[in-house]
Amino acid sequence: MSTSSSSLVIAPSVSQYNIPLADLLSQNGNKRLVVGVAVIVPAAIAHADSAGASTTHKTQNKLLVVQRAVAEESFAGMYELPGGHADAIDGDQTLLDAVVRETREETGLEVVEIVGEFKGFEYVAGRSGETTRQFNFVVKVRLGGEGEGLAVRLNPEEHQKYAWVREEKDLEELSLTGSMEDVVKDALRYL
Repeated sequence: MSTSSSSLVIAPSVSQYNIPLADLLSQNGNKRLVVGVAVIVPAAIAHADSAGASTTHKTQNKLLVVQRAVAEESFAGMYELPGGHADAIDGDQTLLDAVVRETREETGLEVVEIVGEFKGFEYVAGRSGETTRQFNFVVKVRLGGEGEGLAVRLNPEEHQKYAWVREEKDLEELSLTGSMEDVVKDALRYL
């Protein structure tokens, strides 16, 4: 899958990431590359909640956050944006391919547009001590047809719950690391 050959809409501001993944790795000192994905949905969308019940919200746009499974080695039970590592082994030809793939794998949602990018960061990953660079993107996803709503389907090996947030005060009820709280607050600015 290559984002350059699909019907995916890519904002000009992120087109610099639609290059071969090997080139981007080289530009970043061969650090491990990770994507964070801010899934934003428009107002008045019917959502299926975690129990499968359909509800309609007529409020401002919302941002999706997911809770890591308790079996996860790192940050178990903590909320985060969907995302993960970019890897040619997984079929990623570009970093934007990883955005599309990780969103689909972790939420069951199909990205139709990569709207923009917001502040990323670097960190040292777990036991390996490997330096990781996280790039964060804002996306729009395909919405269900009339009455179908938007059904999030989590990968239970990675995530156990999800929540829609609209503003910073919504984060008070969620367990987030300090870095992820900053990332989510940055993402909320796109609402």
